[in-house]
Amino acid sequence: MFVFLKHKDIDKKKWDASIDTSINGNLYACSCFLDAVAPGWCALTNEDYSVVMPLPSKSKIGINYIFQPFFSQQLGAFFVDEKYSKGILNFIPSSYRYLEMKLNTKFHPDLKAFTVFENSNYTLPLNKSYEELFKSYAYNTKRNVKKCSSELSINMDFNDLQAVKMFEENKGATLAHYRRESKEVLLRLIEALKEEEKIEKWAVQDNKGTLLAVAHFGFFQHKRIFLFSATNEEGKRNRAMFFLLDRFIHQYANTNIVLDFSGSNDVQLARFYSGFGSIKETYYRIVKNDLPFFMKWLKK
Repeated sequence: MFVFLKHKDIDKKKWDASIDTSINGNLYACSCFLDAVAPGWCALTNEDYSVVMPLPSKSKIGINYIFQPFFSQQLGAFFVDEKYSKGILNFIPSSYRYLEMKLNTKFHPDLKAFTVFENSNYTLPLNKSYEELFKSYAYNTKRNVKKCSSELSINMDFNDLQAVKMFEENKGATLAHYRRESKEVLLRLIEALKEEEKIEKWAVQDNKGTLLAVAHFGFFQHKRIFLFSATNEEGKRNRAMFFLLDRFIHQYANTNIVLDFSGSNDVQLARFYSGFGSIKETYYRIVKNDLPFFMKWLKK
């Protein structure tokens, strides 16, 4: 039996202990992450928190809905054994008239009541030598890494606002869904993960100290999640992101670390991520639209 908990009733110590011990726990489900990207989130749990499911929710013009927060890739139910999560989606309160959720790869509920979309993710285990990992790179990736200038170097001490500005002036300027709210969520998330020591910052600079590319990697157990990145035009010309990821792989080669690229369905990004020898995984986005008939078109 599952119960619905409002935010104020969630025991976050029990919650985080559950995520840590779940067979499918991830960074996106940690309370500090959820607090940053979806303040006031609610949840479904069983009595002992051995199964938990976050419900990031909002209300607009009096209508409650569940949404997938910015910068969080996979949610759904988390558990010590999937069999105990059976039927959990049926306990989502009917007061939520619209639902959009991306499910983690180990959660396989009955989805007959939902519209389902397939998404792609890419992961790379780093449990081999750098030389072996490099051999698995695609030809084009190897070529780009080899062409990186010897004047490039890694910098781990840079200003987060400068990194966000780089994104906004480049890739962000082309994204219709990127708004001021996205920036606020991102900065809040970075600060929250810093406090919990769950984030690592990397940047590429030239010999003048000019930043060309930046990346933030989130921590969860043996995973490093490629949460956020940005490259400027000079960085693109200098293949700075190829350099950054190659150096990251070099740094963590021969460890149990798994590099999680966090996507993507975008063909070019998918080619870029798979070029480092990563493995494609499939996860699902589910949608349920119970809005009044005169409002359904708003969420199509």
